[in-house]
Amino acid sequence: MKPRDDEWARRWRSAPVEQRRRIVRAVARGEAVADPRDAPLALEVIDRREQRLQSARSGWFSRWLSGRHLVILACIGIVAAVLFHDFFVIGLVLLTALYVVGFRVFLRRLEKSIAEARQNNEPLTRF
Repeated sequence: MKPRDDEWARRWRSAPVEQRRRIVRAVARGEAVADPRDAPLALEVIDRREQRLQSARSGWFSRWLSGRHLVILACIGIVAAVLFHDFFVIGLVLLTALYVVGFRVFLRRLEKSIAEARQNNEPLTRF
């Protein structure tokens, strides 16, 4: 762990559990925290989520989230359906495609809520 991560973890754990829950809920919903004193900690939570999101977007799995790969996967499923008549292979391909599409939707929603949370919490730190 980096020293900055240790420092953040110490600050995060020093906050009461209920305060941490309120901060995490507000960030997940894309809302501002109720107490302006929690805004700096909320912005750090947002920064950490953005870092994780960026690592997920730039990782090796991200290239499999492109539309081109989804079309290729669908074509493989259609070919499997025509050639093999094997419902297990068809189901496996369709479930994989469904998972990848769901993961793309999840990442987009996460990105949107993080942006909204940052937009709503940054003005609170200026006071």
